[in-house]
Amino acid sequence: MPVVRFFARFREEIGMDRIWIDFEGSLKEILNILIKDHPEVRGFVEEGFVAVNCRIVEDLEVRVERFDEVAILPRFSGG
Repeated sequence: MPVVRFFARFREEIGMDRIWIDFEGSLKEILNILIKDHPEVRGFVEEGFVAVNCRIVEDLEVRVERFDEVAILPRFSGG
């Protein structure tokens, strides 16, 4: 089953670093399930970046498979 990982302040705010979702489908479906089960992460998804297997994605129709990793990252800047 896919794992959803949280980083930086998102991890600190939710109090855990990962959640497993027992579902395979589009990223949009995975995020909807995540938000339904954990409403406190809605702001993270809306505010941050979402990556699938270490690649930031904007297309929410990308397919998420059994061993994939979805990461929710806060916005960041370089320097």
